[in-house]
Amino acid sequence: SWPQALALRALPSNLPSSLRDAHSVSSLLLDACGEDARAPLLPGPVDHHAKLLSVGALYGAAELYLITDDSPDHADTWAFLEREIEALRSVATNASRLPDLSPAGLLVAALTSRKPSRRPREF
Repeated sequence: SWPQALALRALPSNLPSSLRDAHSVSSLLLDACGEDARAPLLPGPVDHHAKLLSVGALYGAAELYLITDDSPDHADTWAFLEREIEALRSVATNASRLPDLSPAGLLVAALTSRKPSRRPREF
């Protein structure tokens, strides 16, 4: 069965071939998307390996979801996959803002936007 096959692939002795196969599947999926479809997943400056990792993780999560899905025509798995792809696109869309949201970026923004403090009133 499929769950048994996944369990065999997860054995320590099978991990090298499992990881190699996962890399191949991720590459095929990313190549099948074409250049236009790759760009919305992650912005251009992101390393190609990060893109492969994202696609591979998404594929692996969908595969694990699928083996427990009892819905007709695996509708729950398709809905899960669509939600996760949308989440990945959302992260990619907001990736340009990530430096602004880092602790250092927030500190710099706070320091540069501070108004000069007034002297406390003396009574």
